[in-house]
Order: sequence, then C-alpha cells, then structure tokens
Amino acid sequence: MRHAPFCHHGRKAPPAPPAAVRRQHHASEGRAQLRLPRHTGRSSIASAQGRRWQCIRVPRHGYEAAQQVRQPDLAPEQGKPLQLELVEKLRSLLPPDDVEPSKWFNFDERRICADAWSRSLGVIFELDGHYWHGLDRRSNFTHDQMHNMAADLRKDLLLAARGATVYRFDEADPSWRSASTLEQLLDAARHRMVNGVVEKDGLFLLDGDDHPVLTRDALLRLPRDKREELLDPLVDLIGAYVERRGFFYPTCNDQLQDVLTAISTGGQTAGSAFLQSRFRSFWHVQGGPVATCLDDAKLRQVLAYRIGLNDSKPYTYELDGKIVTSNEVFDITPKQVRRGCIVQRKSVSWFRPRWAADVWGALLADAGPDRHVVWDPSAGFGARMLGFAAVRHDGCYLANEPATMTYADCCVLRDELQAHLPDFSGMIAKRGSELDSVHRQDSCDAVFTSPPFFDRERYFDEPGQCWRDHPTLEAWVSDYAAPTLLNVERTLRPGGRFALHLPADLVELFIGLADALCVGLQRTPELDSSISLRADHFARKHGHTSARAETFVTWRKVR
Repeated sequence: MRHAPFCHHGRKAPPAPPAAVRRQHHASEGRAQLRLPRHTGRSSIASAQGRRWQCIRVPRHGYEAAQQVRQPDLAPEQGKPLQLELVEKLRSLLPPDDVEPSKWFNFDERRICADAWSRSLGVIFELDGHYWHGLDRRSNFTHDQMHNMAADLRKDLLLAARGATVYRFDEADPSWRSASTLEQLLDAARHRMVNGVVEKDGLFLLDGDDHPVLTRDALLRLPRDKREELLDPLVDLIGAYVERRGFFYPTCNDQLQDVLTAISTGGQTAGSAFLQSRFRSFWHVQGGPVATCLDDAKLRQVLAYRIGLNDSKPYTYELDGKIVTSNEVFDITPKQVRRGCIVQRKSVSWFRPRWAADVWGALLADAGPDRHVVWDPSAGFGARMLGFAAVRHDGCYLANEPATMTYADCCVLRDELQAHLPDFSGMIAKRGSELDSVHRQDSCDAVFTSPPFFDRERYFDEPGQCWRDHPTLEAWVSDYAAPTLLNVERTLRPGGRFALHLPADLVELFIGLADALCVGLQRTPELDSSISLRADHFARKHGHTSARAETFVTWRKVR
C-alpha cells in the first residue's frame, strides 16, 4: 500500500517512496483517547532537550526559533555531532541534495525541528542519543532524560496528528551505521511511524502497573533539594505519557465468579478492583485522575507528595541494609500515580459492592422465594449491580444512569453478568430517575440507590447531570429529589422496601421530603444502618479527625 508522503507546506506531495517504506497500516490502539499537545507554558521541544538548545527571538516572523549551542550529542567513535553522522549516512543512500538537515516545520501548535528530512520521500529522520533519550535504563531517569522523553512523546503525538512518516534511530545501535541500502537503514529504526500510524513503537512505554519511573530507594538516597529538581521533569514526563498513550487504567484478572463469591462471603473491599478496571468512567470524571494527569498544577501536587516533598509523619524504610527515616515516599508507578490521585481527593467517592450486597440482602429478607426485581435509580459505577448479583443470582436489576460514559460501562457489566449467570437479567435506562418512570407500577420488590448529593460531586458536564440541570439546592429538591421519591413510591410493590445511602447532612432533608410527599412510604428506622470509616491521614491533615459515617436510611411501602 502506498503512503502519502508528509508535506509540510501544502505543496504537491513528492513521488511515492520505494518499497522499503511501503508498510502495511495497522490500527493504533487508544488513538481515540489522544488529543493534540496542550500548551503548558514550558519551553519548546528543542529547548527541553537537555538544555542543549537555546531560544532566540525572530521579530520578523513573531515566533521563537531554536538554534543549537555548542553542546551536541557526539558520536562515540567519529567525534562528530550525531545529527551530521545521520545526514551523511542518508546522503550516501539517497541523492545528496535530497537530504536536508535540521528541517523546521511550522505547525499551529508549535514549531519542531527534525534531524533530517528527505524531500523526495517526504520522510522525517531522527537520531536519538542513547543516554539523552533514556535508552540506557528502564527506571530512575535523570532530569534531562525525563524532559527529553516527554518531548519525544509530544513530538510523536503532533506528527501522528499530521499524518507524518518518521523513522527514529538509536545512536548506540550499530545496525543503522552498517546499513548499505535504504531498506536496511529503515529496518534498523527503533521507532517507525508511517502516515501517522505507529508500526514499530520504540518510545518510552511503561511495562505494567508496577513499572517505576523512579524507585523509592533511589528517591530515599536523594536529599530534598535534589528531589525538588526532579519534580518538574517528572510532571512533564507523566503528563506527556498520558497525552500520547492515554491513561494507565488498572487491570484486574479476577474471575467474575470469584468476585461474586468474595462479595457474598464478606470481603469488605471485594469487587472494587474488578469494577475500577471495567469502569473507565470513574477515572474520567471532572477533575478526576485522567484530568489531573493532564493538568500540570494538579499533577504536581500529587507527585510532590509521592516523591517525599510533604510534611507527613516520619516513616522508617530499609535502604542498603540500613534503617533510614524519611517523610512518606513511594515508587512512582502507574498504580501509585492513580493512588495518589484518589487519596488527594482528585477523584469522586467510591461505593463498595460489599455494602450493596448487605443492603440488598436486608431489603429482600422478607420478600419470599420468588425471583426478585429491584430498581437502582442511580446506577453509578456498578457497585449495586454487582452486589445484587452476588446475593441474587437469578434476580432482575433495573437501573437509571444518565451519564453517557458511565451508562456504557454499566451496559458492559450487565452483559458480562448475564453471560455468566443464565437467570440474571438487567435493564438500564439512559435517563435521570426524576423523569417519568420507565418501570411498571408496583413492579419492584426493593429500591436502593446512592443519589447525587446535589453539587457535592460533579461527575460529568453533560445534560442529565444533577448539578448542571438543577443548579440550586431548591431546584434540586423540587425537580430531582421530589420526583425521584414519587417514582420510588409508584414503582415499589406493597410491602417492598426502599433504602437510600446519604451523607449525614442530607438525611433529615430526605426524611422530611418523603414524609410530606409519599403517603405510601413508612419509615423503618429499625432497618437503618451506618458504616463508620476512619479518617485517613489526608483528612486528618485538614482537620477532619472524626470518623465518617456512611448512612443507609430505609422505608417500607404500606399501600
């Protein structure tokens, strides 16, 4: 298949390349999640590369151009700049006047410089210093390496969006130097992109959830001022990684039946990892972990704590056969970045499947042996669906979920449960519970949900979100809470039970509202329950030392 040579000025494209660069196109995983490089206020790609470039102002054009200062990478044997060595190699295989060194490209987002450019092929060539681009190690990268690796990722993203063809070589790899044909040279590339599609991925790639960019031991060996010097390039690298490759979502290999068994037998955190690996919407909420990794200031807060730039209590660690004392420090891995976002409240609250299983069990204790039908007015991230399936394998779960991404995740979980449990069924409506109920009158044995707490947590900015559709407390009560309670009363069968998970300050509001509107609902305080969660050290740091109560308030339909 021929590819369209990359043309940077909109002129007629040069002739098609030789067979050596006619590659089969492959789909690039996760491209839909990527976006063009953000403006970060940092220096240009050129100036970021190990401080070996300096910026000068070109008033006539109104932009910054970069010129190389006298600190280039040097080829270890020839003693000449690596860039020139690559140019000479290309000119030995192509017509000499076809190869242009230090080629600048003007994009709306930024200007970038390529080491070499072939006019006839429309191909960019880059030669990467083995040390400067972090190719000499897998972890514990230096200040300059992290900035350069971040620049490589952002440059790759920009060129992919432009449909470019790019070959990158490692200066320490002898195969490109020994190449006697263009085909051999191109085969020696460590990274290959054709028409914007990456065919050989040689840029920095984290190898799993526990792959450290920086290890705790390495950080513990550094004084505080040296850790501070690593913070900016670390933010730069993690941000660029998420921009180019997408967020590092968690994975979970637990089998569904094992998860259901663990939930039903009392594991307090059972099912949480399973759901967080499936509900990407949890990570994509407004101000959540994905947004944090794309916001330098927020990501800086998370990473500063993780590398020990904090005022935590002293911790002891074993280092090089000795016990050392330090502020709290972590390996900088995908798992720890996610964890840092959660503990620093860069996420929304999480409802545990085990809580749901306990509440559903209590609500349905007197419902008889027949198949049970339940309604969840706010499905959220799947905890109540999974908890119900754990205690009622043959049940019917009905739910509402207006958020587009969360609704899609709920449908995937429902399909997985239905495939595994032949007698289980689910129906999810993509609409708010305050709208006309899609469920029949007197059709449900129990109703249980954790409703949106007005504007306390803003999940997404789209129609159907409570904080957006009902922007004042008065509007939220009259246009969301009240009609939802009326739909609960209509949907429950006589004798059916209803439970709400509420923060303590909203309990009386909902009790008063139900008393005023729902004559068929009778309070059953004997079934109320509360779970006490102790304050973590971040809450204590901000003066919140008392335990947090998760309250479950119940009613019964009497007529």
